[in-house]
Amino acid sequence: MHRPVVDEVLETVQRELEGRFQINVLLRHGTRSVVYVADELPHKRMVALKVIPLQRGMTPDLARFQREASVAASLSHSHIARVLGFGKTRALLWYSMEYVKGHSVADLQRDSGPLDLDTCQKILEQAAIALDYMHRRGVTHGNLKPSNILVDREEWARVSDACIMNTFAEAGRRSRITSGSPEYMAPEQFRERTVGPSADQYALGVVAYECLSGNLPFVGDSPDEMERLHRAEAPIPLEQSRDDLPPHVREAVHQALSKMPGERFPTVLDFVAMLRKDWVAPGPAPFATDVAPSGQSHVFVIDGERSKFPIVRAALVALVTLLIVLGATWLKPWQAILGSRDAGPPSPSSVARPSSDQSTPTQQAEPRPTQRRPEPTTPPAASRSESRPPVRAPAAPVEPGRLLVNSTPWGQIYVDGELVGNTPMSLTLSAGPHTLRVVQDGFEPFEREIQLAPGQQLRMTDINLKARQP
Repeated sequence: MHRPVVDEVLETVQRELEGRFQINVLLRHGTRSVVYVADELPHKRMVALKVIPLQRGMTPDLARFQREASVAASLSHSHIARVLGFGKTRALLWYSMEYVKGHSVADLQRDSGPLDLDTCQKILEQAAIALDYMHRRGVTHGNLKPSNILVDREEWARVSDACIMNTFAEAGRRSRITSGSPEYMAPEQFRERTVGPSADQYALGVVAYECLSGNLPFVGDSPDEMERLHRAEAPIPLEQSRDDLPPHVREAVHQALSKMPGERFPTVLDFVAMLRKDWVAPGPAPFATDVAPSGQSHVFVIDGERSKFPIVRAALVALVTLLIVLGATWLKPWQAILGSRDAGPPSPSSVARPSSDQSTPTQQAEPRPTQRRPEPTTPPAASRSESRPPVRAPAAPVEPGRLLVNSTPWGQIYVDGELVGNTPMSLTLSAGPHTLRVVQDGFEPFEREIQLAPGQQLRMTDINLKARQP
């Protein structure tokens, strides 16, 4: 969008949204939309106002715009820039979003080039948490790209423009692209009208590739060329741009960029967990029926939380438990035999004698009775085995718990009085009671007593630190 057009859009916005928004500054503009920082006058709050001018030759899909804007407004998550309002006028569509003071990932890349691995991992993890929240509610973003991932001054990432896409089409223009930006679109997104969460994972893989290498995996001069590249060409291996990346990082990014959706990771959280192998993806909202569908990673619901717990590991735990039970059962009769040997030989009356196996023509042979093990002649209390401590089966190992902590703004985490790191963080803790404390200069400390059950995954991810009163 050229500068004269941007100026004309501003005049239209000021005229048609007068009394509702006071425009402060132009934030950014693209080929189809303009974003301003504005004051929403009725609510006395600062917002990001996105407007889509309805120019000649363009027919808006108003029903789809209202439907998607309503869905976006219903999404409430700490890593999503929430849609606050939306509407239409004679000359434009508009929606307002939570204003994030900071920079987009596109700004960070433009200013500093490739990001360091730790920064990239933190941003991708937070974006993936937001996408997973949407996916579990049947919502696909569909237009994820660096300019739609916003990072504030506390390095807190928020995904914006969730599921508001393709709200109008040029009249008479033939286009197979249903949504999104061609540089970040999954191969199936170029032709299919409906795409799923795997398309968002592909887009996040492109963002990861670009953050780490400083380049897009595919560059074309037209949508048709971009479609061909995404559908048929392999991206340049990451190691040609960054030779300092661990192998599992390169493998994770290239798997997320697989041409077929089924060859990518089961979920977007599996993708970012592979990027940092020691990171555990937070579980979803506590719905007991919210289990992974067929083909996704195996999870169990424990105390209302979904916990990453591979089936192989579960099988091993079950096998060990079975062996312990069988071992205890097998030891009991042998304890009695050992006790009888120490107490002396058994009396003849205590041994069952087998009957004769001979028979006569008028007498049918009786079946041979089963021979029993010798029983001790003295009561168990008199045997030496009583003086020995009983053989006990070893106690089953106690599964540790997992604590996921996040706060706004970020803070230092103390567990049982010991500093363990900064939010966001995933912690493995022993089952039992613990004291969690999150502190930050200028804010009231947060403290809570928690109780972790074996194997439980507990989330404390919505901690809001309150500013100290002067």
